[in-house]
Amino acid sequence: MIQCLADILKLKTLPADILDKTPEISRLDIDETTMQAVRDEIEQLSGHIGKAQFEIDSLRRMSKDQGQFQNVYYRKLHNTEASTDLELALDNRAIIKNALFNVLSNPYIAEIAEPQIKSYPYNPGLLSVRFEIEYRLKKELIEDIIELVPFRSVRNREESYDFHAYTAKFSDIPFQLRRDIQRGDYRIIAVVKLINRHSQSRHIFIDEKYFADTLPKIRSIPISKTNQFRQLMVLTASNIDIQMYLNNVPHVSSYELEMSVADFNNLDHIAVEFVRLADLPRYLNELP
Repeated sequence: MIQCLADILKLKTLPADILDKTPEISRLDIDETTMQAVRDEIEQLSGHIGKAQFEIDSLRRMSKDQGQFQNVYYRKLHNTEASTDLELALDNRAIIKNALFNVLSNPYIAEIAEPQIKSYPYNPGLLSVRFEIEYRLKKELIEDIIELVPFRSVRNREESYDFHAYTAKFSDIPFQLRRDIQRGDYRIIAVVKLINRHSQSRHIFIDEKYFADTLPKIRSIPISKTNQFRQLMVLTASNIDIQMYLNNVPHVSSYELEMSVADFNNLDHIAVEFVRLADLPRYLNELP
């Protein structure tokens, strides 16, 4: 429309078809000065429109990976193929780490046998409680781990089917996983508890080799230091690879404790909880 008006004002007289359709225009006395002023206004308006169109085109170009805005040339860093690949790689690494952590933090199955209760004829108020716990690795453990980390089986010299060794080269594994293994983050121990009817821990069994004097005092909960639990999965890491050793033979541990009949009658159940060694101080501190 503006371009049409500009073309008309370039003429000395208006076209006859316009004068015929708009007779009132023919009665106007438009001098050359007025016409020139109108032309200038239209040209100025056309300039503004052209500049606005340039801004719109520039904004459209900015929506792409690269482009030009006035005298500036640019290429975006985000929302590009490379940044998308990096984001996916980081997401996959986080997923693998969390999945592997869940697998390695809970590798065992514990089966608690029926406890044996023995009373003492010479002391009717006292009795002995003995029970066994069978520890074994989950059958799907190695399959779950190999899906996450490219471990390869290494057959030992005895060709034993009870003991398996696996290795993964450093180039195939994240640095953070190797560091976590070196720190012992995946060393899991069993904490055996006797729980009363109020869901409170009344006695705890912890292997002596994992118990340190630096562990917090656990209020009035007595602790028996034992030598019963055996790790069936061991992870070690060097600068070039990770080694994983699995023992598929179940291990049976025995626990025994003397207590009063009144304390025994207040107990509700035996519980086994697998705890990361690094989390043991915090775990003991938060026991109910």
